[in-house]
Amino acid sequence: MKKKELQKLPNKSMMLIAGVAFVELVIWVTYAFNKPEEPTPETPPIAQQPVVVVEPVEPAPVEPEPVEPTPIPELSWQEFSSLRELWPASVNIRENQIVELRFRQKSFGEISFMAGDTIQVSSISKDGFIIGQLNRSGIKVQSYVTNLQSWFDQNHGTEYTLLPAESANFQTDTNTELQALDVDVLTDLRIWCAQNFDTPMIKILEDKVVLKWKQKGLNGIELKQEANAIARAYLRFNKEHGGVDNFANSEIHDPQTGALLATGSAFHPVL
Repeated sequence: MKKKELQKLPNKSMMLIAGVAFVELVIWVTYAFNKPEEPTPETPPIAQQPVVVVEPVEPAPVEPEPVEPTPIPELSWQEFSSLRELWPASVNIRENQIVELRFRQKSFGEISFMAGDTIQVSSISKDGFIIGQLNRSGIKVQSYVTNLQSWFDQNHGTEYTLLPAESANFQTDTNTELQALDVDVLTDLRIWCAQNFDTPMIKILEDKVVLKWKQKGLNGIELKQEANAIARAYLRFNKEHGGVDNFANSEIHDPQTGALLATGSAFHPVL
């Protein structure tokens, strides 16, 4: 209806229309509050997945790269023989040794050296020998007879590798004719005695060397030292002329009476 027409309606009609509208409102509100709830759809249960336990995987060990060791420089025996600062003060014999006493290419018995015997080192030769003192007697030994190699490894092994000496040309016998050898040795001995004793009166006998000499004023001890020097001189000249003697007895006799004044000896063992 148009607004002007509504305004023309009587009051009762207006009230009726308002009542109808109120009733409709009440019915709508009542329905709205009492409307049955739609059922909530049930959520299907979540299927339980099996628990998988994953074992931790250890990483493979990393192999370190190999490190090349620094090579230790080699030291030849000839070089070693000239480097005194690398020598031991002493060495020990490794095994028992038996040395034959030889004079004029004949045997005069044997002497034993025991394992552990200490040799005070005097020098080291280029051909592999150690020269020194054992019980105040001169001795010459091939290096491998001693503990020198193990001593060197322990004391200088981080600095050098010591190479062994070449096999020494050590003679245990000689083809030199004894008579010719005696002549050569005797000639040198006579020259040496003339220089040291003012006399060439010396002889090489079957078992000893004899010098006829008398010096006034010398006592028995001094004469014995001179006799020892004669024996050492014999061994030195014997070696120089190719001999293999390592032992010598010596005597000093009065040139007028022939009386024995002193005895001496020398032993230069070579092991």
